[in-house]
Amino acid sequence: MGKGMCEFEFGVYSLGERIPDANGFILKIKKEIRISKGERNMGILTYILQGILALMFLMAGFGKVTGSKMHVEAFTHWRLPQWFRVVTGIVELAGAVLLIVGFWTSTSAMAGALLLAITCVGGILTHIRVKDSFKDTAMILFLAILSFVVFFLYFS
Repeated sequence: MGKGMCEFEFGVYSLGERIPDANGFILKIKKEIRISKGERNMGILTYILQGILALMFLMAGFGKVTGSKMHVEAFTHWRLPQWFRVVTGIVELAGAVLLIVGFWTSTSAMAGALLLAITCVGGILTHIRVKDSFKDTAMILFLAILSFVVFFLYFS
């Protein structure tokens, strides 16, 4: 440990400048966070998964909101009203935006991942309700798992 550094229970603190006040001096302390290589790699993995999810849901949400032929036909096949397609698209876009903001604030990333995971569970139940094949359900199942993984990586 370097000169002027103290180790406490929650990390390493380095002593900063002394600031005079009415009672003498206040010692300004700045905290240095040490991250292990494993923690750094897990953070990089989390950001990569978060970016993939954000891109996937930006594209899917945009397609639903704008009424792409594929999404209009899918919601007709699932016997769901077209207004629900737009609502689902808005929810997906909101989740993707929260994931993007989550690169700076972990609370946003957690909220976005959880919102998208719950949305995916609804999509999986819809596929089951209309008896779609596993092939048709696999992508949303993958996205649900990925969303829960990102949520729990931030939560832990």
